[in-house]
Amino acid sequence: MQATFPTNIDRRKCRRVVPMKVLVLGLSRTGTDSIKKALLKLGYSDVYHGYTAATENPRDCEMWLDAMAAKWDGIGKPFGRTEWDQLLGHCQAVTDIPAAVFARELIEAYPEAKVILTNRNAEEWHRSVQATLFKNVFHPWSSVVDTLAILTRSPNRFTRKMFIRAFTDYFQGDFQLHGVSVYETHYKMVRKMVPRENLLEYQVRDGWEPLCKFLSKDVPEGVPFPNGNDSFETTNRIWALVNSECQRLLGLLFHILAAMALLYAFGTGYVGNLSSDQEAKLRQIWSIILALNDLPQPEFHDVSLETQEKQPRPVHRRSSSLSKTVSNTSNSNLPKDLDQILLRLGINSSELKSIRDCLNRASVNEIRRSLLSTAKQDHPDGLLLRFIRARKWDVSKAFAMMLEALVWRVKEQHVNEMVVSNSELRALTEAQDKSHPEKAKAGSAFLAQMRMGKCYVHGTDRAGRPIGIVKARLHNPKAQSEEVIKRYILHVIESARLVLVPPVESVNIIFDMTGFSLSNMEYAPVKFLIDCFQANYPESLGVMLIHNAPWIFSGIWRIIKGWMDPVIVSKVDFTYTAADLERHIAPEHLVKELGGKDQYEYQFIEPVEGENERMADTVARDALLSEREQIGEDLLKATAEWIEVADEGDSVKIAAAKERRNAIIEQMRLNYWKLDPYVRGRGHLDRAGVIGEGGKVSFYPTAESEVEVTETKAVAVKYIASSQVKVVNTPI
Repeated sequence: MQATFPTNIDRRKCRRVVPMKVLVLGLSRTGTDSIKKALLKLGYSDVYHGYTAATENPRDCEMWLDAMAAKWDGIGKPFGRTEWDQLLGHCQAVTDIPAAVFARELIEAYPEAKVILTNRNAEEWHRSVQATLFKNVFHPWSSVVDTLAILTRSPNRFTRKMFIRAFTDYFQGDFQLHGVSVYETHYKMVRKMVPRENLLEYQVRDGWEPLCKFLSKDVPEGVPFPNGNDSFETTNRIWALVNSECQRLLGLLFHILAAMALLYAFGTGYVGNLSSDQEAKLRQIWSIILALNDLPQPEFHDVSLETQEKQPRPVHRRSSSLSKTVSNTSNSNLPKDLDQILLRLGINSSELKSIRDCLNRASVNEIRRSLLSTAKQDHPDGLLLRFIRARKWDVSKAFAMMLEALVWRVKEQHVNEMVVSNSELRALTEAQDKSHPEKAKAGSAFLAQMRMGKCYVHGTDRAGRPIGIVKARLHNPKAQSEEVIKRYILHVIESARLVLVPPVESVNIIFDMTGFSLSNMEYAPVKFLIDCFQANYPESLGVMLIHNAPWIFSGIWRIIKGWMDPVIVSKVDFTYTAADLERHIAPEHLVKELGGKDQYEYQFIEPVEGENERMADTVARDALLSEREQIGEDLLKATAEWIEVADEGDSVKIAAAKERRNAIIEQMRLNYWKLDPYVRGRGHLDRAGVIGEGGKVSFYPTAESEVEVTETKAVAVKYIASSQVKVVNTPI
């Protein structure tokens, strides 16, 4: 995750080596990153973007500041063709701030270049910039990065200053006040200066056709128009900058502190970084959970796990969508005034039916146990905040969504019984038992996917997110049943959850489409995976990289995209080269089969007889489960106290209540890792040493170092240096 800068070039010693062909002079947040990617795909040798200075050659920032001093302060020589050729001589196109604030000068310097004016509604643009770039550049915590850069004489010490000048001087000293009017003036000026035949006014949603027509280029066949510069990509780039400066100054200690500072600066809405309004939303959803816990507890007659295992389970046949397995329990003893209770708690009337349906399918006790088991090692507030963020801070919708997800786990997919405790070793045992042909077939099919490495988790990206690599060419729709493919998908997701190291809360998924053909395509598992991330594991997907997609995928993508929430779509990036992937993943952490320097090759480590022996110790298991139930009760009481003192507004009492509650949450985390070997079958990541005892996570193990989660209330993370994981077969 260490940031490395490929160049440290003094541009004043450079000259133009390729002609300047395209000036993209729309302001930031009008699609400038998307059009940069598009121009690169159209064959332009290099495209200069604002992040070029920030992350590729930081010394450029000094030269941009000189240009700004000449433009706005009258200090030094104003930039003309000579200076622009020095700074931009390696590029055939330029886009984004800071270049855009020199639109007049660049048009005068390169009258032969075509001009593209990316645009959007001015008010929407203003809100977008305020919520992203402006907030990040001017956030007080950003000064921490500045301080680290200055103390270490880092090339990045001028980066923030460059962006501050652009957002201050060009916008008449106050972006929030003058942003819209300067935006409109900027666009009028460009239209006036550029001949109509040499100007394209463009929005990225228009796609390839108008852009290619204007540039006299062929439309790339089967290539979706790039989508770039979402908030996650911006955060990735800033992570790289912060990590570099931290490691320059005080090594590991300051590396951790700066990572936490970044979380505060750019990650509001997460545990440890909530605004007062966001914290109020969190208390509101807890209030609803507390009220739900106080409802009458009707009797449910569920089939026990022991009985379930004795009953034959049907193997589902292929259909257009993965079928649901729904328990037939019902609850007709809900309070008659349930709707009134929920309305008083702030639930919207539109969510009442969904909530009532959930409570008719699962008892309050089942839901509470599901919440405790779903939380696992996670901070329970973090789990609830996932649903709140997914529903854009609408607590009513978030609670309904959470309830549906918990019922889905316990009543439809039986995640604990059929996935978490249904181990890889059990699949091997069943595969070898020919007296039960259906189970043997299912066990063999499940293990076949593990062995071939259809999907595996290895390493971390620039934002510290675990990387899951899916090899689409290895999927054979006829090789396994729906039940098996669902189990495999959930097994991978549940395993990946265990390697999320705070403050990281999401994963990076690479769909490697190399060698993909229509014979590999199966819509039902894709739909199931999308539904998992959208409805049942919200806010768990950080970015999805669709790599090296062939032209036949374009039609498939149109169908798949229609199933996705716009938020999920915004996290998708199409990549075609190792350089594309390296925007998200450092070269040393990118596996060699994708063009990186990490020599890791996936090889499944076979299950070992006796590796799950603690799961047979029901006495120890039940004692730890009982302990967890008690911790859960203590947490509910401490949460009720926190809500009560928060309503009173006494800051001393609030702080004390939070401290008591955090101590209980830490007990819950420690309890999970003690409980884990008694309720979860060991998997490949355990046998490979990635997941160690007590929740230690080590993708790149060394003799003495590993990633581990320390106290939850401190959210401290210990990072490690990269070295190779040696993976070998273990005979039974």
